[in-house]
Amino acid sequence: MTKRDYGQGSITPRGKRKWLIRLRLGIDPITGTRRRLNRTVTGTKRDAQQALDEARQQHGAGLAIDVKSQTVAQFLRGWVDAQHRHGGINARSHERYEGVIERHLIPTIGHLALPDLRYDHVAALRDSWVSGEGSTAAHPLSAASIHKHLHILRKAMREAVARRLIPFNPVEGVTAPRQAAQPKDRVLDDGEIRRLLAAGAGTRFASVIRIALATGARQGELLSLRWEDVDWDRSLVHVAGTKSAQAQRDVELSSVTLASLRRHRLELSELRLATGPVWQDHGLVFPSRIGTPWVRRAFYRGYLAVVDRAGLAGTGVDFHCLRHTATTHWIFAGQDRYTIAKRLGHKDSYFTERRYGGLLLGQQRVAAQALDHLLA
Repeated sequence: MTKRDYGQGSITPRGKRKWLIRLRLGIDPITGTRRRLNRTVTGTKRDAQQALDEARQQHGAGLAIDVKSQTVAQFLRGWVDAQHRHGGINARSHERYEGVIERHLIPTIGHLALPDLRYDHVAALRDSWVSGEGSTAAHPLSAASIHKHLHILRKAMREAVARRLIPFNPVEGVTAPRQAAQPKDRVLDDGEIRRLLAAGAGTRFASVIRIALATGARQGELLSLRWEDVDWDRSLVHVAGTKSAQAQRDVELSSVTLASLRRHRLELSELRLATGPVWQDHGLVFPSRIGTPWVRRAFYRGYLAVVDRAGLAGTGVDFHCLRHTATTHWIFAGQDRYTIAKRLGHKDSYFTERRYGGLLLGQQRVAAQALDHLLA
């Protein structure tokens, strides 16, 4: 058997009037794997040469030649890693996307060749999530979860279309169930705030709850906060936003909040000494019991235990409730939308107005009465 090279391709006889053409396609930028075209051509050697030339031209034009060997699982894993590596999604979103891909997408459609994925496959997968039958979930998924899962798959397939790996997006047109109206954000009143603080006193959550109420910072922002971000001289803390670059901000602190932070730092030092060599110092303001980053799920379970002790379980007091509570109290204290937007890390004050417009509208009463003593 002879083999003849044609540039980056080759033609090998495979029997009577059968030829195997091979073409090296380089490294896949998404998966990082080597891509090769292997195709059997029936006819003369001239026919095989023509097929090889056409494949080479298609590859040069950026067209997908043969992605049959790439499965949906391979593409999704490579895609989500590339999204994170190139800054398309942050670390938290990468973790969430990866969880959906590994738990809900790959076990059901991951075995399919990428070009074979069709609308019917995705629609059937959506129906299994709704019913809870035949899916990887132990029970029916919520409409919100299904919406997020489809969003991730649709986004990935758009990339596949853009790279000309598939001719159309099989997720387009597959709709999620209608989501129920979102409940209004919960706001703690003064009495409930005192109960929550009392329930957290003496626990690892005492300071983090206080700082959340004082700054309106998100859970992820607080768990990634480092002592180097605290400017004691200027009475502020630099928050590295988890949502976007615009969310990075300096938040001024009151003397009461600074005193709370100093107490917390002293308690953390005592914990470090008691822990001994097991302690791993990452410079975090709110670390785990051994100094490492606090696992989010473990943190949230502990927080909900504090909520339960406060007698507020089942009333919608999730951690985001603290952010909304802080904002609402700022508004009622007369703060303007620009100051509030800066403290919350909103991209602009108009977003704050859209989000809290109803509450901000009520503050116009102060302006409406400003000149009454002269106009009466």
